[in-house]
Order: sequence, then structure tokens, then C-alpha cells
Amino acid sequence: MDLSWMRIANRVLLGFVWFILVPAIFAFFYTVIETQSAARVAVGANSRLAPFTISRLADRLNALEAEIETTSQELTALDEKIRAAKVRVDEAKQKSTAAVNSVWITFRNVQPTCELEQCLADIVTDNDQHDWAEGAEIPKRVAAAQQLYDAYRNAQFVRDDLVDRNGHAETALAAAKAEYNGSKPPAPSDQADQADQADQPVTGPVGADEGSTEDQKAVALSFNKQRHAIPLFEFAFFLPSGVIVASFTGLMGAIGAAVYSLYVELGMLAAPKGEPDRTWMAFGVRPLLGALAGFTVFFVISAGASFLIQPQATEATQAVNQLSPPALASLGLFAGLASENALKWLVEKANSFFKSSDDGDGAAATGA
Repeated sequence: MDLSWMRIANRVLLGFVWFILVPAIFAFFYTVIETQSAARVAVGANSRLAPFTISRLADRLNALEAEIETTSQELTALDEKIRAAKVRVDEAKQKSTAAVNSVWITFRNVQPTCELEQCLADIVTDNDQHDWAEGAEIPKRVAAAQQLYDAYRNAQFVRDDLVDRNGHAETALAAAKAEYNGSKPPAPSDQADQADQADQPVTGPVGADEGSTEDQKAVALSFNKQRHAIPLFEFAFFLPSGVIVASFTGLMGAIGAAVYSLYVELGMLAAPKGEPDRTWMAFGVRPLLGALAGFTVFFVISAGASFLIQPQATEATQAVNQLSPPALASLGLFAGLASENALKWLVEKANSFFKSSDDGDGAAATGA
């Protein structure tokens, strides 16, 4: 009974690993590899600083998106305030005009023809020239007209200030959108004083080995989405491409070994009676062997130790770029499918590489 439960637990664990964990890891590595490759193409062929360049651009695009959203919200609020301020200005002007006209007619018995400010100045002058009795009505009406005019001017000041702020916000929004859309190059986030670069065109590649700004922006936007949606994506994106491809090759080796195990197990409906359950061995231990074989084959192949690849590269990064990640992953898959043969092949390579002169002497002596 205990053995049966152990077999069930093994199958549940292995089912989780192969139907959930392995596909997730595969998708993770493949996404990182493709994004790194796109970054190198966009920034420049074989550029080791491509991830940092794309990350910096992505941060700037994030800042621009936040600025555009904030400024758009500010403009919406300012529009509402400006409309309300204009209503207050119109109401204050009507009240001030009515009060000034009333006093003007009282003084001169005709309708005023001057501007509101000039009319107010005239009635204030007329009021100062009269010696009114204490408690007279006219001075009170003149004072009330002055107060209403001051309220009108204050309302105008508030409206003009809102209009000015609206103009600055529209300018900032237009500049942010232009920079975001590529009309001008994104300003470095830590060097805002380089304003002279802002008006340079960015359409098309800058050099023969450099990608276009539009390509860099597309990769940066993709990077922003992925680093927010995929855990540890940003950390893996900055790792050397060889590390990611080697890990991916090892994973493919494990998958290849699992495929081989599945092929073997499908030929046998059940283990013979009296033999232990081979499920863990087939889908746990053998894939581990395949992963290690694929991981090892990656470094041997990328170093140019086999005649199966292109001419040997001078650097590991160039070797990785010579063989595409899918090609290296396929080698890992093959290594997993034939892990025993792959390990024998590696042993033969190691023996051939580390062959000593004593081995030749011993063989010669034996022949003699």
C-alpha cells in the first residue's frame, strides 16, 4: 500500500514538472533569447551592451508614458478650471459694468462710451472732487463699483494663469509625445542638459552596423511588457547570452531524454512483476542526465571542438552568435535523445584532447 502511494506521488510530482514547470521554463528561456537577439540586432551586430542600451531606453519610455499620462490628466483638469474661470470672469464683468454704468449715469446723466477701467477712473475722480455729506449714497456706490472691478480683475488673473499653465502643459505634452513617437531622440535620463541633441533626426540607421531607433523602441516596449509580466525576466535579460543559451540547451537535453524515455516506456505496457517502478528513473534521472549532456555539448560545440560546426570563433560570444540558439537547442535535444552516445562522444573527445605521449609509447611497446 505504501509503495502504491509512493508511485502515485512520483507520478503527480513528475506530471507537475513536465506539464507545468518545464513548459514555463522553456517559454522563459526562449523569450529571453529572442529579446536579447532582437536587442543586438536593433542596437548593433554582436553588441554586448545591447541589453543595457535597451533597458535605458525602456526606462526613458516608461518615464515618457508616465509624463504623457500625467500631463493629459492635468490638461483635462485645467480645461474644466478654465471653463469655470471664464464663467466667473463674465459674471464679474457684468456686475462691475453695471455698477460703474449706474454711477456714471448718476454723475453725468448719459450712457458711458469709454472702456470699463477708464470709466471707473473717471467716476472715482468725480467722486473725489465732491464734498459729500457723511453717509452719502454716491461714495458707497463708487466703493462698491471699485470692489466689483477688483473682483473682476482677480477673476481675469486666475483665468489668465490657468490659460498660461494650460499652454505650458500642452507644450510639455507635445514634446513628450514627439520624443516618444521618435520625432526627436529620447533624452538620456541622467543627462537632461543635453538639449542640443533633441532636434536631431532619428529616422533610419545611424551607421552600417547600427539598427534604427524605431527598432530599438520596439524592442524596448516589448522589454517593458515582459519585465512587468514575467518574473526574473529583467535579471535574465542582463545575463550573458552564452549563459542563457547554455541553460536552454541543457533544458532541451532534458526534454530529449524525456522523449526517449517516453518512447521506451510506450513499448512496455507495464513493468514486469517484481521489478521496481521505473517512472522516476525514466522521467527524473534520465532527463537530468540528458540536461547535463546537452549543457556539456553546448560548450564543446561553441568552443569549436567539433568539425560539425562552422570555423572556430575567436570568442565564445561570437561562437554563440555563429550557431543560432535554435541550432544549439537542437544539439541539446539530440544530446538528450542519445545521452549515452553523447557522453561517449564527449569522453572520446576528452581522451583525444588529453592524450599523452605515454599512451603512444605504451602502445608501441605492446606492439613490439
